[in-house]
Amino acid sequence: MTPGISAQEYHQRRAKLAASLPENAIAILPSADLKYRSGAVFYEFHQESDFLYLTGFNEPEAVAVIQKVGKDDDYIFHLFLRPKDAAAEQWEGARSGEQAALDVFNADKVYHPFDYQNQQLT
Repeated sequence: MTPGISAQEYHQRRAKLAASLPENAIAILPSADLKYRSGAVFYEFHQESDFLYLTGFNEPEAVAVIQKVGKDDDYIFHLFLRPKDAAAEQWEGARSGEQAALDVFNADKVYHPFDYQNQQLT
């Protein structure tokens, strides 16, 4: 989570976005990807601004889906993220993982990249 910004603030930002969407619409927000300098050397990661503003999630290769349900500002927050991987984390740094996405970032539903084709948003 971003220092100085509470989970409640992120929820309010997503609710405001949901309120501006038509009934039963979705907003799809991709995160930034790692940018490689050469070989296995990459540039310092900078998250996509809109994604960070709405989620507080500061990891690459993620997708946030804000699904409006009903007419007001009710929504479901879906978060697609990379799974925990001890070998990859040795080189790339720690990953939040599914449990943190639910507990810290308040995602309602969490998916891994390999679930994209097999999951239906409900």
